[in-house]
Amino acid sequence: MGQPILDETDRSLEKTLKIVRAAVEFGPQGRVREIRIYPIDLRAVPPSKLRGLPRLATPDVGERILTTMRRLSEPYGTDLRIVNGIGIIHPCDGRP
Repeated sequence: MGQPILDETDRSLEKTLKIVRAAVEFGPQGRVREIRIYPIDLRAVPPSKLRGLPRLATPDVGERILTTMRRLSEPYGTDLRIVNGIGIIHPCDGRP
């Protein structure tokens, strides 16, 4: 899966364990063409039988997870775009 995203400013998601799942598409010569980031909610608060069950995050929660990930990635020069609730990274496209 991935590492939990810790965002001290996001108090509304305090009781939600947030992770992401990445799917990598490779192009010619094994170069990374695209990385898709799917926001996952492990729901730390629901009834115990559902706790920890990974599910795609709701649009609202997913947007906050991806926005946090974009903010944390910016210092590394990563351009993470959010399209239809999925984070998209094109590392080799040369776009500014």
